[in-house]
Amino acid sequence: RPHDINIAALIPHSALRVYVMGERAINREPATPEDIEKMAALSEEAMEAGAIGFGTSRAVQHKSVSGEPIPTVRANEDELAAIVEKVQGRGGYFQVLSDFDEFQDMEGEFNMLTRVSNSGTMSFTLQQKHSAPDDWRTILNLAEAANDAGLTVKPQVLPRPTGVLLSHELTATPLDSSPTYQTLKAGSFEALIEALKDVYTKAKILSELSDNPIIKLSHVFELGTEVNYEPEQELNVVSKAESLGRDPADYVYDLMLQDGGRRVLFSPFQNYADFSLNPSYEMLTHRDTIVGLGDGGAHLGLICDASYPTTLLSYWSRDRVRGPTLALTDVIKKMTSETANLAGLHDRGRLAVGYRADINIIDHANLMMELPTPIFDLPAGGRRIVQGAQGYVATLVSGVVTQKACVPTGALPGCLIRGVQSAPALQ
Repeated sequence: RPHDINIAALIPHSALRVYVMGERAINREPATPEDIEKMAALSEEAMEAGAIGFGTSRAVQHKSVSGEPIPTVRANEDELAAIVEKVQGRGGYFQVLSDFDEFQDMEGEFNMLTRVSNSGTMSFTLQQKHSAPDDWRTILNLAEAANDAGLTVKPQVLPRPTGVLLSHELTATPLDSSPTYQTLKAGSFEALIEALKDVYTKAKILSELSDNPIIKLSHVFELGTEVNYEPEQELNVVSKAESLGRDPADYVYDLMLQDGGRRVLFSPFQNYADFSLNPSYEMLTHRDTIVGLGDGGAHLGLICDASYPTTLLSYWSRDRVRGPTLALTDVIKKMTSETANLAGLHDRGRLAVGYRADINIIDHANLMMELPTPIFDLPAGGRRIVQGAQGYVATLVSGVVTQKACVPTGALPGCLIRGVQSAPALQ
């Protein structure tokens, strides 16, 4: 099936584990030798079919719809090693998300993962946890030491806070702990907004609120007409409410009814512990890191991090005033050749003879992001968040123009990339 962009795939560990182990995987039981042998064989088959690597999660924040941890969080080293050996034997790479300190000490978890990866390429998620705001430096130092020892370890970092978008039209709001609100939200959006305007309903909802472990009002901000992912501390809703002599929850309640009940708030919970992106700057400029983490197809009612390339291009190389910036040439390299090389796609990421002609033509001076907006175009009216941009003059895939001024042309030259790709052999 044709697409407007090229697509590549990693082998998903959860799906693989459940396919082989069934209910035992869902219950997070250890894999037997027979299970491991079967998962390894299927991984080799998947690489032959065109996967470019293997991805797993060892993060407790990843849960099923029932609230249970996903099947992979406690997978043992022998299971991971057997799968990764087959993947790397076909040139693929190993990608992992780990809490690092959940099941053992950080160094123990890191050393286990490097043993699994062995001489191949491993990339893992690195972010600043608000609960332990300096732990990322320890992990980055471990990666640096591993690379100095001859391994290939690439911490993957995001150029802005990780956070959730909050709105009555989206999955989460600061009002979710209220049973009254949950009952109203189960109905239509229009009925919800009308009910929330009632002063007695407001009083009842506010009286039912309890603390949310993820959404802290001290870290909730309005996105505003100009999207800002590095807002000053005094712009959080608690500070703004207190400046008006109001209760923060009461202030947020009224704020979210603006724009016809469609006002969107942003609640960062990683990379923003001290209300600054300076830790992100340290991560972005480290010799061993790679840029990534854009959730474009997951958490469709909560997150729209797939727009981070525009953040890098506009904010980090042009607009930032609260700290150091990045050179535009470095930003471009981070999102082209460096990421292509990590994924084993050595035939793209450069403007050179023989390479894939996948090109963006950008009006850098006028590049900007638009507000995240929910649309309902998935099957059965399902919701997802999109975030438009201005300033992309044209996009070419394999030399074919697929977008002009951010509007699709209808051309579909994209395809499924099957396996790692070699650099062009130039004469």
